[in-house]
Amino acid sequence: MVESKVTIGNNIVKVLRNAILLILFCIVSGMMMSALSDDADAAVGDRFVVGDVSYEVISEVTTKRVSIYDVASSITVYDGAPVSYNGIQYLVSSIGNSAFSGCTSLTSVTIPTSVRTIGNSAFSGCTSLTSVTIPDSVTSVGDHAFSDCKSLSSVIIGDSLGAIADSTFSGCTSLTSVTIPDSVTSVGGLAFSECTSLIYVNIGD
Repeated sequence: MVESKVTIGNNIVKVLRNAILLILFCIVSGMMMSALSDDADAAVGDRFVVGDVSYEVISEVTTKRVSIYDVASSITVYDGAPVSYNGIQYLVSSIGNSAFSGCTSLTSVTIPTSVRTIGNSAFSGCTSLTSVTIPDSVTSVGDHAFSDCKSLSSVIIGDSLGAIADSTFSGCTSLTSVTIPDSVTSVGGLAFSECTSLIYVNIGD
């Protein structure tokens, strides 16, 4: 009888011990999975939001790159800084179609030197934007990219742009000066239409 009680007691201890070990294992595994999730790279096509700006991952090999596909309509300044997400730093490689379109409160934008392309209508209707410098890294700017930016008065275009697309600056009624580099070999239709204040165009060297 005593031996039976001892056996039962030992079995209970084993069961309790196994249960505790299982609980501890589950806790540790959960912590490890959480840590891995927090530090994991976002995959190509994944989207995330940091502050007022929405990004899409377009490259995860070597240099992590993202495209801006949308921003909050109330944004006032975009400083062009690299973006960090889950402990990973990404460079902005492109500004997507209509990304900043209609952001009437945007007064200042810094296009970073990591940007290669600016999409169609990317900044169209940004009526408070006063000046733009397109860096040498940019090789393509889409149609209507800066159209109807009514307060835009000065534009400097970098040395890598090959063409000014259709209606790129149409309706920029405050635009007074433009610097066009030697790299530009064609200017699209209506590129500067309704730029009623344009008085100075500097072409090449």
